[in-house]
Amino acid sequence: MSSPQTPTTLYRHPLDQRGSVLLMALLVTLIILGIGLTAMWLSSSGTQVAGNITRKQEALYAAETGIARARAVLSSNGDWTALLGSAGGAGCTPAATKDSTRHGNVLCDSAVGNIPLQDVRVIEAGSATAGVTNLANVRYTVWIRNDPQEINLGDAGGFAPDGGGALAGPYTDLDQRVIVRAEGVARDGLSIVVLEAVISRAPGTGVTTVTNIQSGVDQFGSGGATVSGQNL
Repeated sequence: MSSPQTPTTLYRHPLDQRGSVLLMALLVTLIILGIGLTAMWLSSSGTQVAGNITRKQEALYAAETGIARARAVLSSNGDWTALLGSAGGAGCTPAATKDSTRHGNVLCDSAVGNIPLQDVRVIEAGSATAGVTNLANVRYTVWIRNDPQEINLGDAGGFAPDGGGALAGPYTDLDQRVIVRAEGVARDGLSIVVLEAVISRAPGTGVTTVTNIQSGVDQFGSGGATVSGQNL
């Protein structure tokens, strides 16, 4: 009859566990490092997104300022045909350099020496605010062109829709309605917002009205929504 066997206990020297402890320490280190890098990336991305939003807001504010400036110029001027310029340009002093066959001529402010509304600073460079926050780079440019109805009539050799005897055309305004384009540029010089507004004047009242605004997000004014019935 065989005697009962005593269970054999295997003994492992502590030095044999060094590899597993080192592996666990390495894994924990990698996890902590990953969490730290993720937090840094999220923080950096959030800062960049906030900065981009701020730049777009600056550009939008500059474009809106340009539309308001254009309306003030139109309200104080009875001859909108003169403001449209000619095929040779706006006729500002000094001469504008951003006249465009696509967007129109740069609008000249006849109340201030007929200067071109081109790269106009929203905040003057010499002001304390501009010096501290670099806002002197926030600027706008304003173009003006005739409304499509008169341009098309002029191309067809037709007359103005008001029944007058003058011939319509791209540089002859007879219905007191024009299109104004304002391009706002943020302080970084890269963020651009474009607004286009149809501005008209009620006959005999001298009151100008912005009938609609189209907003764009780049220098070509592409994309964006249309807001009707806006009065700036």
